[in-house]
Amino acid sequence: MNRVIATCFAVILLSTVVLAQSASKSAIRQYAAPDGSRAVITPVGSSRESQIDIYTPHLDKVCSLDFSSEDGEHGYAVAKAGWTADDNFFVFSLENSGGHAPWHTPTEFICFLRMRNLWVSQGCRV
Repeated sequence: MNRVIATCFAVILLSTVVLAQSASKSAIRQYAAPDGSRAVITPVGSSRESQIDIYTPHLDKVCSLDFSSEDGEHGYAVAKAGWTADDNFFVFSLENSGGHAPWHTPTEFICFLRMRNLWVSQGCRV
């Protein structure tokens, strides 16, 4: 009986991981903030790795983050993302693209200060 329960648990766990990985592949995802700012998450190459570009309401790119690796196995893919209600933070969680260390899923954010149409971003590698 314990063996059946363990097998069922393993099947459910593995199918959840496979579905989560396949759902986060290949499509360009856009997240619009209420003020018109936009975050675009683009898959890089044939791997699951991602790049994030942040645009102002006037479509000026203010930030770009690339989580890809040379071999497509040691970067990160964006799993979940979204703007906070006040539009000042874009928050996202990452998954390792190589499948190793599945418990390591960092959550990061990009902070914006808007002063008289001047954007200052914190957390971006430009």
